[in-house]
Amino acid sequence: MRALLVLTAALFASPAIAQRAPLPPVAITPPIASWQYNALLVQQEEARQRAIQQDGQLNALDAQLRVQQSIADLQAQRNPPRIPAPDPASGPPYPQIDASQLADIPDAALAASNQRVLDVAGAPD
Repeated sequence: MRALLVLTAALFASPAIAQRAPLPPVAITPPIASWQYNALLVQQEEARQRAIQQDGQLNALDAQLRVQQSIADLQAQRNPPRIPAPDPASGPPYPQIDASQLADIPDAALAASNQRVLDVAGAPD
């Protein structure tokens, strides 16, 4: 019996729970005039066009800077740095080589050695 009473009370109370509280009053602004609206649209479009133009100019300048940097890099690679030749007066003197102290092999001995190598290699005369 109590369950039936609780169920009936819940059924009658559900529409009251489902109702929403009234919203606070909203300040009503007068509608904007159509010429003002059109002026705002034109200003927005002009601002968008300026932004697109500035973005394009920025991209063009960036590309130009990259090209100039690449050209400078290629020119630097093409022209190696010039290293000055050593000044002989500032350093130690060049050594003097006495050719009489170098090994001397007679031409006949060289020709005989060459002939032996050709014979072993099997090269034709």
